Amino acid sequence: MVYDKTGTLTHGTPEVSRTSLFVGPEDCNLRLLLAATGTAENNSEHPIAFAITNYAKQVRDSLVLLKDI
Repeated sequence: MVYDKTGTLTHGTPEVSRTSLFVGPEDCNLRLLLAATGTAENNSEHPIAFAITNYAKQVRDSLVLLKDI
């Protein structure tokens, strides 16, 4: 654990706490969009990409093949 520049105690592992879809077509499905984003980030070793992939798996239970979208 460390204190970040604002003095907040941080455990050092980024995580997604919630998602919101502000604009998009009416038929845009947030769960499908999250699955596609998680799939796109799945092979990255970046900590934020790892957080996105983990969140996508928790919400959607699985990722999708991008060619299926």
